[in-house]
Parts: sequence; structure tokens; C-alpha cells
Amino acid sequence: MEYRVKNTIKTLSWPAQSPDLNIIENVWQRLKRELQTDATCIATVDDLKARIRHLWENLPVNYVQSLYYLIQRRIKAVLKNSGNVTKY
Repeated sequence: MEYRVKNTIKTLSWPAQSPDLNIIENVWQRLKRELQTDATCIATVDDLKARIRHLWENLPVNYVQSLYYLIQRRIKAVLKNSGNVTKY
């Protein structure tokens, strides 16, 4: 905080680490759901790592883009709710 003030660095006014503003939370949730459907096929830590890597590398680009394009709505919703939880 002191460094930002001293160097006149402007910041956005929203809650730090807000899951409503962090689209990676949606990605983690999606990966978790997909892993749960594959749970019977995962027997070892190496199996788990391989499956996570496969899911990560095969995330649909349009899914990630849709999350990105919604960020303005997310910011507005968080500001409207004074930093409280939103539908995102």
C-alpha cells in the first residue's frame, strides 16, 4: 500500500481476490466437475495429473472467451453490490 501511494499507482476499487471478478474460478469449477465424472478412471496421482493436464489443454477457447467477454458485467455487478456476492 505504501509503495502504491509513494509511486502514485492507481488501483481499481473492488474487493481483493474477489471470486466474482476472477474468471479462473469458473475454470477451476468446470475442471472439478469434469474430474468428478471421471473419478472411476483415476487410480493414482499420476492419473490425476494427466487428466487435469488433458482437461486444461482441451478447454474450449470459446468457453474462456465467453468468460472474458462477461468481465464488464461482472465488474458492474460487484460495484452495484458494494463488493458483496453476485450471481457470478
